[in-house]
Amino acid sequence: MNSYDEAYQKLGSIDWQPADSLASFLRTEVFEHSRVGDIKTVLELGCGVGSVFESPELSPLGLNPVCVDISETAITRAGERKASGEYMVADATSPEFFVPTMFDLIVDSHLFHCLTRPSAREAYLANIIKHLKPETGCFALETMVSHKKMDIPGFDKLTGIVGGEFGRKVFEPLELEQELLKSGLRIEFLIFTSGLNIIPVSGRDEAFITDPQIARALCSFKPA
Repeated sequence: MNSYDEAYQKLGSIDWQPADSLASFLRTEVFEHSRVGDIKTVLELGCGVGSVFESPELSPLGLNPVCVDISETAITRAGERKASGEYMVADATSPEFFVPTMFDLIVDSHLFHCLTRPSAREAYLANIIKHLKPETGCFALETMVSHKKMDIPGFDKLTGIVGGEFGRKVFEPLELEQELLKSGLRIEFLIFTSGLNIIPVSGRDEAFITDPQIARALCSFKPA
């Protein structure tokens, strides 16, 4: 059993809702982008107990995503909820990670900033490229970035991590850009918000101005 699974077990029964910010990002900035074509196949990584495509903003699209999470407890609860989509337990950072489909769209469901080890993020991005349709496929990412007014208890400025190994990674803007490009992905756009903040810890429902801000990226892949 891994610590992520323990976290879901400790949560018990929760009234789960898809992340509003991620759903809005996908609907208004991804699906409306000129680079994004006809989307029929979707892979959602780090889905937890349900898919972002259950959001009222996205459910009218009628997509049936393949949803992946490392936590067996989370996937079991998704099944109990009869959540729409196809759910599977898997580690998206493992070299053995494989889904027998190439995808039009891969969505990071707030997983990337949970990968505190650089080697895990490197392996994760390699798996995204492995499953992304060359040229036409897109990868959508919404994650945490630091800013001057950020003030989080327990934040390690040297590593950019809050909460230890199973905490959150808060990227410097340039650091995030460099990791995406180093993986071989091509950045279609990378937006750093100034008015949207994201909660870096569990147990709180409201974001503060001292919390990390949101970065949003749309990436593609062109084979060499």
